[in-house]
Amino acid sequence: MPDNCLNITAYHGTLVDRATCIEATGFNKSNKEIEWLGYGVYFFDTFDNAKYWAIQECKRQKGPSSPVVLMVTIHTEKDGLLDLDDPATMDLFRSDLNKAYTAMFGDGKTGAPNFKDNRDQRCFWCNYFTKTHPKIKVIALTFPRIHYDKFGIPSVYKNRQLCVLDNACIRMPPKRLEVLK
Repeated sequence: MPDNCLNITAYHGTLVDRATCIEATGFNKSNKEIEWLGYGVYFFDTFDNAKYWAIQECKRQKGPSSPVVLMVTIHTEKDGLLDLDDPATMDLFRSDLNKAYTAMFGDGKTGAPNFKDNRDQRCFWCNYFTKTHPKIKVIALTFPRIHYDKFGIPSVYKNRQLCVLDNACIRMPPKRLEVLK
């Protein structure tokens, strides 16, 4: 493998019926306005994070399906990964967005978009950045996930997400990993 390539093992939490469809036809990009890192296919860096997501999704659906995790390899060139966990990369990302914001909206007093929340805003700017930087194929960022126990005491978990913008980066077929609730 050339020195400029990355192979990242990633995990997609989903439901069994959706997993069967993914295995047959591939992953569909999400294009909701509130995606964490813009439009794309979402993965986690650990089985446990994907398992947690799949179990929560199963509870939200309240249907007969059960949770499952699909494991894939994401292949991209090093400059195709926008790793926002790297402080230098995040600084450059913010600097670029500040320049774009000023160019589009000046002082921001007129014409600036009115976002519903942080997810909507982050989705907009991640989509903008990837449109203006077409080499970017994958965005990664760690988010906190807070869980409160029965006593109301919080535990904070690291939840690294990977948003794949180009399905060609996802090596198919995925490996199915069963989830026990």
